[in-house]
Amino acid sequence: MTSVGTHLECPLGMFLATITIELPRERRKEALETIRTLTGHVPIRRGCISSRFYQDIDNENALILVEEWETEEGLIKYVRSDDYRKLLSLIDLSINKPVIRFIASTDAEGMEYISWLRGATEL
Repeated sequence: MTSVGTHLECPLGMFLATITIELPRERRKEALETIRTLTGHVPIRRGCISSRFYQDIDNENALILVEEWETEEGLIKYVRSDDYRKLLSLIDLSINKPVIRFIASTDAEGMEYISWLRGATEL
């Protein structure tokens, strides 16, 4: 996590933004409609690779947003947008303190990493 005024370093990597909120049952339908609208704009958000919302399997009121960004500039522009302001209004409705994370990653591994880990004798 960086402090205000600094930039994340992520050459040739990606940026992840995650938000976990827990909404009151009576606000969930309204929130899901807003979320569908926001995630539907992904193709027009420059630099956004994907934007997905998930519902927690153990807590139907908990919703998790996971976004992947190619550039920090795209992420910053989005956080300053009117669409993000709508997301912030949902965050304000959270029953518990929301969990918000911005992660810079230069390592993106897949099945090869799983194979390596499973074949490793020591970690």
